[in-house]
Formats: sequence, structure tokens, C-alpha cells
Amino acid sequence: MLAYCDYIAHLCRTALQNHDAQSLIYAAGPVRLDLDDGGALNSTTKHFTVTDINGKRYTVTVEEVVEAPELVPGVNEALNLLTIRG
Repeated sequence: MLAYCDYIAHLCRTALQNHDAQSLIYAAGPVRLDLDDGGALNSTTKHFTVTDINGKRYTVTVEEVVEAPELVPGVNEALNLLTIRG
């Protein structure tokens, strides 16, 4: 199934830049991809930084929510707590 993280991040960034009626946003940076050290795509997650007029910076993240159907009650919660060490 398609994920629209790019499109949603673009809409959010554009809205912040174009609809800041109180002029509190100084800048909205470019949308960044979630890449590993080698440049390969880790996920569809997108980030961009917003700076307010006081110089305080914020990170806006658009992340696909992946919900797996729960086959046995409590399994999804247990999997979220699981740490795999390699």
C-alpha cells in the first residue's frame, strides 16, 4: 500500500509558510528523508525543521503508522517492548 508521507510533509511545510497569520514562523527548512549512514532509505518517515521568530527550532515529523492485526491478545504490546540485540 502506498504511503503519502512526502505529500503530507509538503502540505504541512507549505501551510506553515503560507498561513502564518501572526508572522511567528521565521523559516521552515527542507523536507529530509530518513536515510542510514550509507544513504539507503530507512523508512518513509519525513522530517523538517521550523524556526520561530525567537530562533527556537522545532522538528516536525511525518511518520507512517503501521498497525499489525493482533492475532493473540497482548502480542503487539509484547513486541513493542522487545529489544533485539545482534
